[in-house]
Amino acid sequence: MTITDPARLEALHHFQVLLASGDNDPFDRSARLAAACTKAPAALISLLDDERQIFISQIGLPQKWAAQGSMPLDYSLCREVIESGSPLVVDDVRRFPDLAANVMNARAYLSAPLKTSAGHVIGAVAVFDTQPRVWQADETNLIAAFADGVIAELERRASSAALVAEQQAQVERISHLEKMKSEMIRVVAHDLRNPLGLVMGYSELLLEEGDQMAAHHRDFIALIHRSGRKMLTLINDILSLERLTAARDANHQRLSFIELARNVYETNRDSATHNGLKYQFEALESNLATIGDEAELREAMENLISNGIKYTPEGGTVIVRVKRQGDMVNFQVEDTGYGVPENEQSRLFQPFFRSHAEETYKIGGTGLGLHLVKNIVERHSGEVAFKSVYGKGSTFGFYLHGA
Repeated sequence: MTITDPARLEALHHFQVLLASGDNDPFDRSARLAAACTKAPAALISLLDDERQIFISQIGLPQKWAAQGSMPLDYSLCREVIESGSPLVVDDVRRFPDLAANVMNARAYLSAPLKTSAGHVIGAVAVFDTQPRVWQADETNLIAAFADGVIAELERRASSAALVAEQQAQVERISHLEKMKSEMIRVVAHDLRNPLGLVMGYSELLLEEGDQMAAHHRDFIALIHRSGRKMLTLINDILSLERLTAARDANHQRLSFIELARNVYETNRDSATHNGLKYQFEALESNLATIGDEAELREAMENLISNGIKYTPEGGTVIVRVKRQGDMVNFQVEDTGYGVPENEQSRLFQPFFRSHAEETYKIGGTGLGLHLVKNIVERHSGEVAFKSVYGKGSTFGFYLHGA
């Protein structure tokens, strides 16, 4: 292999980049151990490009070269190792005129190549003495073992760097796909909302002014209107989930927890009355506050209250409760509804999960409400909580830090 071999130089450059930002301690230890184990006054681990010998680590070099950190190839004994790809064992350089011009004051020299798994010789591990000496076979084997260790460390770093680069590329690809997904959701939702608004608007108009139409035609229009409302709810839930997942537009500020809860409670009063429910609000304190995004917390409360109303049969009770617990504020919706079977409770907060219980299966919903609540609460560093007994009722709520 020649010093100027392009493949060798490309491999060398790759490892030089890794060394520029890596820890040199393993190589320093190897150089010290190589010198100590062979009782040599100097040791050197180096890489060789087509112009210079670059020192990775050294011990015992003349001050001039130690300070410079490299030397021209014309003075390098390691060049012979690169070109031969084999260890170089020299007992006395005076017997080799081509080597006698070295500037390290070396008289005896022992070196092993740094050969990558691809077969490129990029440098060498060497020890040398200022006096002639006969190198023993076990010393030659020892320096070769140190060279193998140095290459193993370099290639480990290369593998780690490649893995990190691949992971970074994967993160960037996922981020790009997430942006595409978010944009697609926004576009599709916008394109669906406009015609859906027309469908709902005209169907509602027909229902209000359709006294002259046949009863079965009125039923068809009512079905269209109900289906449109379900579609709009699903679109709004998906958009809310996408917004929360993307963590955009949060507007956290100090707000009255009680006032917000009471406001959402009043908004749902007509629905509770229409369903024939006993509907109550309980606030055990008059001054509870938290830090949060009012729109998001309103949405979480709205989901829990509407669920309580929706899944409680006529004659039942829904209680909206706000209280303090330690340094936390707690929002609860307690109902005497159908409850959730125990074997389904672990999946309640999964997206699109719907209970298969006979009493609730046909009740409309997207399966996103509780998942949205969980996302909103966790975004506020809070915690959701619930308990439910099938056939008796449920209590759903969350805790947030008080302010």
